Amino acid sequence: MDVAIAMLIIFALVAGIFSLFPIYTTYQSLNATAKQMAHVVEVCGQADSATLALVTSNGKLLAPDDTTIETTWYNASQKKIQLKTPFTITLTKQILIPILKPVGGHAIGIKVRVSASASGISEVYWKG
Repeated sequence: MDVAIAMLIIFALVAGIFSLFPIYTTYQSLNATAKQMAHVVEVCGQADSATLALVTSNGKLLAPDDTTIETTWYNASQKKIQLKTPFTITLTKQILIPILKPVGGHAIGIKVRVSASASGISEVYWKG
């Protein structure tokens, strides 16, 4: 009887770990996307939506739900960052951890917000 209870507890723990695994993989993918976006912004000196879309356009990196950039803008309307100006890019993505998957219906679960950030310094001099 003790072995059966111990096995049940171990099975529940392993199932819990596997159900939380998507949080970890999403964080790793989002972190890689944030680093790549920071590199693109460093090289381009611009953080507009077209520039940021270059990173996720090939489908190899995770597309975030929300992107925020904290910096001192050289030109806020065009989202340009002057040479040697630091910036931080923060990406967030909401994922669903399924608890119950009814047959023929949508999964019921807990929504978890995962975020990752990366910093950089602009390498572009804007003349003007």
